[in-house]
Amino acid sequence: IIGFYLDAFGRDRTFVEIQRHGLDEEEILLERLSILAKKYRLPKVATNDVHYLNAEDAEAQRIAMDMRSRKLPTDPRRARFLKPAYGLRTAKEWSAAFGKDHPDALETAQEIAAGCRVTPEDIRFHKFLKQDPRAASRLKDVVDRAARRLGTPSSDVTARISEELAGLQAAGLSEYFLMIHDMLSEARSRGISVGPGRGSSAGSLVAYLLDITEVNPMEYQLSFERFLSPSRKTLPDVDIDVDFRERDRLVEIMNGVHPAARTFRAGTVSGVGLKASIREVGRGRGMPYRDVDDKIRSIPAGATRLDPEDVPPWKEMSPVVNAIASIPKSAMGHPTAVISVPASIVPFLAAYTSPYGPTWLQFDGDDLDWMGVPRVDLLPLK
Repeated sequence: IIGFYLDAFGRDRTFVEIQRHGLDEEEILLERLSILAKKYRLPKVATNDVHYLNAEDAEAQRIAMDMRSRKLPTDPRRARFLKPAYGLRTAKEWSAAFGKDHPDALETAQEIAAGCRVTPEDIRFHKFLKQDPRAASRLKDVVDRAARRLGTPSSDVTARISEELAGLQAAGLSEYFLMIHDMLSEARSRGISVGPGRGSSAGSLVAYLLDITEVNPMEYQLSFERFLSPSRKTLPDVDIDVDFRERDRLVEIMNGVHPAARTFRAGTVSGVGLKASIREVGRGRGMPYRDVDDKIRSIPAGATRLDPEDVPPWKEMSPVVNAIASIPKSAMGHPTAVISVPASIVPFLAAYTSPYGPTWLQFDGDDLDWMGVPRVDLLPLK
């Protein structure tokens, strides 16, 4: 095995990992790994099996694992992750764990960390979503032709078009608008009923000229800045009403109008929730079912957190209950949001796939906003 890693990564990128979480069997393994490292002249590196950030999160982690495995409070194995050693260690804790007998393993870890240069900005989608350099000029041509069909544009209309096109190009949305225009044009040619537009996109004259909306913002004095402005921190999205029986066909059309792109549903994640969290924490603490049920019945509709100043014993339990309540429980496709991405990056996307339904990405709306990926909301209506 070591020979395989040496061949694959080279001697300067192959390490022997050692860990110390306070388990007796780890000390036996650590001794053997040290012998192995010496035999093959490989550096040791100290790592930690991190399951939570802070030591006080240990109980929440244990209860979350119990929820998954359905272990009972009396099961002795469930105490393993109560140890603070499974949190994110401080420098002082690292030194206490390895500083006396394996200081070289700490030095190696620091060297590896110093060589890492990945930042959150490096994994934002917009770095890989390169715009077609011709998209802005193509969009301008389509919009100019549409404006001339309505008559000779006034100076106000011309200025408004120029302003909006510049804003769309700066935001990287030229190709996005062309895609929506092509999709809706094809949909209407196939007899698919789509709405007249809704939301802030009705403030865009370009959207009106592209038949994305049917509301002339000049006539009703609607502001483009409601849809897109320099101060806006996230990309806007276009909401489109569609006959609920035809939504899947509209997604197929979205795939077809841009063969070099692929369309996916955005994802959405539901959490454990407050009431389920109260039940699980009460179970983990061995509380009587009646007390837990009484507390759950007292929770008002829509509540997401326990009050830190609640009555005992819930006051003391509120940090754990609130931590469990926010844990993701299940994922599903977003009911309306879809995105289109270049086919070239599809193999690198994290996606949920099912032989019985559509594929959706493991990114929800907040993720897409942060990554700078525009989306379309296809709203199925009866």
